[in-house]
Amino acid sequence: RERSVKSDLTVRVTIDAAGKPSEIGRTLSLAEWAAEFTGPQADAYRSGTYILTLTNGTVTMLEQLYLP
Repeated sequence: RERSVKSDLTVRVTIDAAGKPSEIGRTLSLAEWAAEFTGPQADAYRSGTYILTLTNGTVTMLEQLYLP
């Protein structure tokens, strides 16, 4: 499905800069997340479960679920 995305959407991930799981996590811009999602560490980002928050049909929050 296609959804509109909040223009200043940030993505909360549970992967550190080295591609390792991190309970603390970090926040990326949508552009940074897209680059990581397709970059050399893509498996770390693709293997996670993401929670999308929709407000009036627009994605307003995207968070990766931490699974130790």
